Amino acid sequence: MVYGVLRTAQGLRVQASDTLQPTSFTGDLGIELSGQPADLDYLKAAFAALAEGGTIAVPFVEAAWGGGDWWGLLTDKFGVTWNVMTFPEGKYL
Repeated sequence: MVYGVLRTAQGLRVQASDTLQPTSFTGDLGIELSGQPADLDYLKAAFAALAEGGTIAVPFVEAAWGGGDWWGLLTDKFGVTWNVMTFPEGKYL
């Protein structure tokens, strides 16, 4: 399994992993793009751009669990799965 986290200069977090089971790698790559509530407009635009030519599994909307979190899930035109979310700093990590 390969896993990595990057923080952008703007404070966004980009995480990526290939699989949880090293013996079952299928070539799929999952990426999470997350930020603070102040980044919501940027994340909306990023989600829309990533969705062009891809497939939206869950629209980027306010999350059902509440708390001001937003979440969406899509597969881009290259087959990469993107988990896009926003949440207050320190809420989960």
